[in-house]
Amino acid sequence: MVVAVVIWFLERSTAVDLQSRFAAVRKQEQQVGRLRAERDRLREKLRVVAMRPSGSRAVPANRETRQPDVPVAAAAFAIGTWTSATAWRNEGQSTPRSTISTLLWAAAGGDLAAIQNILEFGDDARNKARAWFETLPPATRSLYATPEDLVASVTMGNIPPTTAQLTWFHQTDAGHAVVGVMLAGPVSSVPESASTVEPSVGNAPPFLSRQSPNRLAVLNLHNTPGGWRVIVPAPAIDGMAKIMRSTTAR
Repeated sequence: MVVAVVIWFLERSTAVDLQSRFAAVRKQEQQVGRLRAERDRLREKLRVVAMRPSGSRAVPANRETRQPDVPVAAAAFAIGTWTSATAWRNEGQSTPRSTISTLLWAAAGGDLAAIQNILEFGDDARNKARAWFETLPPATRSLYATPEDLVASVTMGNIPPTTAQLTWFHQTDAGHAVVGVMLAGPVSSVPESASTVEPSVGNAPPFLSRQSPNRLAVLNLHNTPGGWRVIVPAPAIDGMAKIMRSTTAR
């Protein structure tokens, strides 16, 4: 019995000793892992420092770093500046000017859906468009899905891929704006200067001299939850119908 007790005691002591040694080894492995991670971090930092230009200096930690100047994009269609059709861009409908840019871009690219999304119809304009749509011959009417599609198509056809400029801009409030858009005429590849625009009186839009080949359109815009839109005036529907009838007669 005494021998058995001695053997049990020795085995227990050995097990406790092994557990202690194992715990010590684990602790050392953890320390080694932390040291290796620190070593790798320092190596990466040294590599980054070595890649810097020789003339660069580290910025003190207590000094704010100056961010590089970010170039500010030029305003869409600055007033009085001619913009060629190749520079017309889709700038969304967040502002009246960006909406005009997007309208011209859509017309030049034949994007009928984009034009439809920009045009806004009141009840009078919608009724006139529907009445006009119903007077079209069946073959012609089949080319358009809706009266709004017809108006958008004629609008697109009336915007040639030429050069354009904003000649007048007046935002009455946060929800309404009036914009004058001039399109260069086909007489010359070089558009006439803005001097062909007669000066405006008060808030009235300017008008072109009778000798100018350019065309000036005064557009009313409305800010909606979906962005700024160009209001289609009811009288414009009659003008579109007249243009289509004259074109068809030819």
